[in-house]
Amino acid sequence: MATIYFSHPSLSYHSDTEEKAILIMRKGLGAKSIINPYDYKRKDKDNLGQMLKDSEIVVGMSVYGNYPYIVWNDMEYGLSLEKRVYTLDFPADRASPLKLAEGMNENYNRLSPEETDNLYRDIMKEDSKGIISSLFLGKLGKKSVF
Repeated sequence: MATIYFSHPSLSYHSDTEEKAILIMRKGLGAKSIINPYDYKRKDKDNLGQMLKDSEIVVGMSVYGNYPYIVWNDMEYGLSLEKRVYTLDFPADRASPLKLAEGMNENYNRLSPEETDNLYRDIMKEDSKGIISSLFLGKLGKKSVF
């Protein structure tokens, strides 16, 4: 049973996508506990670096063949610490299931902060019906963003 640091896009926090990802990690990697950065969004974020160091595995979620800025940074940091690193791939067709693969996919783009913001903005535009109003009303809840 392993402790996993789960680096994923903020758009997926507390969504169906996040829940599915956690199930995949529990089954596929035998997760004992999963460190989710969302749980620390209003707390001391300095602890996240130590939590990544203390984890045994780092899982980063790619989106449509891209690693968002924070995700690939966390994954590379994990590799520098000689952690086992996995990619949880959210496919571009949005219909295929999430896939877990060992390592980082060298064919995927590593986005800058600006490119990450643009990707998120494009996703929000694509799903603007319901998602935007949900964000403003604070009811994103269980809706899958991707």
